Amino acid sequence: MDSEFMGDELIWPAQLGKVFQGKWPSSSAASMLSSTKDLVKTLREFRNRVSHNEPIWKRYGVDSQENAIAHLHEKIDRIYKLILLISPRKAELVKEQNFLSSAMRVCSTNEITICQNKAKTHNIDSIKELRHAMMEATAQNHTIIIETSEAPHCKLIPLRY
Repeated sequence: MDSEFMGDELIWPAQLGKVFQGKWPSSSAASMLSSTKDLVKTLREFRNRVSHNEPIWKRYGVDSQENAIAHLHEKIDRIYKLILLISPRKAELVKEQNFLSSAMRVCSTNEITICQNKAKTHNIDSIKELRHAMMEATAQNHTIIIETSEAPHCKLIPLRY
């Protein structure tokens, strides 16, 4: 963090333990603030890209679908690290509510295939087949496309409970 924020009588050194309740990556306040500043900067820049409708997957060296997905997963991991640093309880809620697994799922080759209308369609003729498809989607954390006589083209998103 900038030196103007790092004095014995200033707010940040005195309030770090209240603001960042998670496990610190370092016992040094200056080191803690520096690593946290990097996480916050990453999140702020990522948020700005999303807010300005810019491609969030672009970065130097991202030249394939797999690299783009790895880049997005890296961003998700850094966001989660910041949440964990601020509040372990909030990080637990993120996992309990499946926000993390959902973010990872939507940033996947499977989802890209679905958006390109190239995904395999599962024809469902019975409750047993529907149950099997749901179990498959959940086990793989993938959205799958199903088709029934009643519904010609539906997305089946994994359940987490």
